[in-house]
Amino acid sequence: LYNTLLTIGPDGTLLGKHRKLMPTWAEKLTWAPGDGAGLKVHDTAIGPLGALACGENTNTLARFTLLAQGELVHVASYISLPVAPPDYDMAEAIKLRAMAHSFEGKVFTIVSCSTVSEEIIAAMEGVVPDARARLQRKSSAFSGVIGPDGRVVGEPLIDEEGIVYAEIDLGRCIQPKQMHDIVGHYNRFDVFDLRVNRHRLEPISLIERAQIFDSDDAGLIETAQPGAHSA
Repeated sequence: LYNTLLTIGPDGTLLGKHRKLMPTWAEKLTWAPGDGAGLKVHDTAIGPLGALACGENTNTLARFTLLAQGELVHVASYISLPVAPPDYDMAEAIKLRAMAHSFEGKVFTIVSCSTVSEEIIAAMEGVVPDARARLQRKSSAFSGVIGPDGRVVGEPLIDEEGIVYAEIDLGRCIQPKQMHDIVGHYNRFDVFDLRVNRHRLEPISLIERAQIFDSDDAGLIETAQPGAHSA
């Protein structure tokens, strides 16, 4: 639930969920790290789809994990961050990271970034007096679609709330992979070995005890049967 991306099908079916691996910056005051259980690529109508949350799109190993599972459509979810230094273009930084993933993996990247509404600003002004000036800083959010050549497809949104429309053709992923396929012919898996733990972390692991009667020696044998259960 917390700091989690949900992948939902067109019929409302929950295809998967991914909890952010590491909380970023102030998030560490509220949330604990997630686990690798949600690092999966899901079959969807638009193609094999994976997703990462905000800053973990800078995590090369997490991104490679999705690419290696056949990801062709990547969703990068971000928050609007108008608290960056005044001379820092956050929208451009978000776009740059998405362009890099698309170019590296030869995939389409869909960037979905939140915006700061007037309601949020009004609520924050009661806590932080200069909230309006800070939260209305320009070029803090980018939403758009990036093609497998690393270029923007269609018209993106900067700092505005709305819907981005773009046509994607997964066939466009084929030719670039003939040049660089980092999860295929253009890599050395005899040199590099990435191992991913997709075990879901649970707060407790229960050991159930069972009694088994051994008819040969009429002995009573106790065995421990491990089983992880959510508590």
